[in-house]
Parts: sequence; C-alpha cells; structure tokens
Amino acid sequence: MRKIGYAVLAGVLVVILEWIWLSVFSAWLNGLSMDQALTVGVGFFLAFEMAFCTCLILCKGKGKSL
Repeated sequence: MRKIGYAVLAGVLVVILEWIWLSVFSAWLNGLSMDQALTVGVGFFLAFEMAFCTCLILCKGKGKSL
C-alpha cells in the first residue's frame, strides 16, 4: 500500500511540474501563439519524461541506483 501512495504522490508532483513548465515555456516562446507554444511545451516535457523513465527502468533492471 505504501508503494501505491508513493506512486500517486510522484504522479501529482509530475503534474505540478508540468503546469509550471508549461506556464514558463509559453512565456519564453512569445513569438508563437498560445496553442503552438503549449503544443511544443507538452512535446518537450513528454520527451524529457520518457527519457527519465527509460533511465529509471534501465537502471532498475541492471540493479544500479541513480
């Protein structure tokens, strides 16, 4: 039950991090429309998240720690 709680907490923290990232990223790309900036921001965040999760999975499979 504890692992589920940690997973839910990690998910909530990731959502909060994504909200912060999207609000800052749309301000950085002020030459784009809001829809375009949000689309690019979500793409960058998901690419980062996938790379991070892949690293965790590979390290866990090899028995290494970050």
